[in-house]
Amino acid sequence: MRKTDKKRDNLIRQTLTEVCDGLLKQNLGFAWLTHTVDYNAFPQSLKVIVIFETDEAQELFANSSGFGNLISDIANRFKQLDIRLSTPKTHVFLDNEEACFRNHEGKWANRLQQH
Repeated sequence: MRKTDKKRDNLIRQTLTEVCDGLLKQNLGFAWLTHTVDYNAFPQSLKVIVIFETDEAQELFANSSGFGNLISDIANRFKQLDIRLSTPKTHVFLDNEEACFRNHEGKWANRLQQH
């Protein structure tokens, strides 16, 4: 990873930590979030994965206005970092702990490869 990629990745992590803190305060069944990126295909390869505790919590959030608000919030925060996502909704994914245990025996590294 190039030095500029490391700096950008740190900024992305700091920004997503702020998003994470906001989601935790809302008490939606949200557990944590992460991101993946291939800097050789940046920003198209940037993915934010938002993890909920249960299938139900994920489904409730996915069908609420909160999901659209989250996508807009992430896109706006990235825009402030000069990271422009042409279609932000294709960069944000929802997942949950129950599904990971059910399908990947709780091995998130394996599960994240499919996103």
